[in-house]
Amino acid sequence: MIRDTQDTVIRLCKKELEILNEFYRVLKDERDFIISFSVEGIIECNNRKESLLKEIEFIESERERIIESLREPERERVKGRIKEMRDSYFSLLGDISAQMERNMRLLTFSMDNMKGIIERIIEGLTKNMEYTRGKLKGESLSLILSKEV
Repeated sequence: MIRDTQDTVIRLCKKELEILNEFYRVLKDERDFIISFSVEGIIECNNRKESLLKEIEFIESERERIIESLREPERERVKGRIKEMRDSYFSLLGDISAQMERNMRLLTFSMDNMKGIIERIIEGLTKNMEYTRGKLKGESLSLILSKEV
């Protein structure tokens, strides 16, 4: 029974690593969608990330529940086996953190770029409207003058 419990905890840890790897792949997909300005793709990635985080949260709580149910010697043995997997876990978390930072910078750049484009469009439209209004005022003024003379 104890051996089965230890194996269950290790399987949960491996499953958590698999989900974190999937999360990392979703972040890479999100980067591609940010670059291509695909709002639908970004939303899809956000929904997928949220789902993966919920899975991780469930696995962590289940793992902690199982570990807490063990007696002290078995608990320490399981924690020791978990520590063996720690390097790959922290390495993956570092990769995830770096990718999230890159995605945030890309989003910021994209938003600033879009803001600049929109401002230039509005500025151009405003100048065009002012030019058109001025031209119409000038024409109407000359029409009024010509009628009076």
